[in-house]
Amino acid sequence: MQRATKKMKLYLTVREVAVRYGVDAATIWRWRKNAANSFPQPHDFGPQTKRWKIADLDAWDDAIKARAA
Repeated sequence: MQRATKKMKLYLTVREVAVRYGVDAATIWRWRKNAANSFPQPHDFGPQTKRWKIADLDAWDDAIKARAA
């Protein structure tokens, strides 16, 4: 059980992702639908449970910063 808890800390819920970017959860889903935005796909943890891997979000952030430079 402890291993599963550690693994979950590597992932964020849609609400946590929204807080990270200072937007509403609905915006995260819109970003995901926008193919030009290339926002990372969530990982499935169950029928209605999706999480974003923090490393994927970090990589997306780095890509956005590189384009802006």
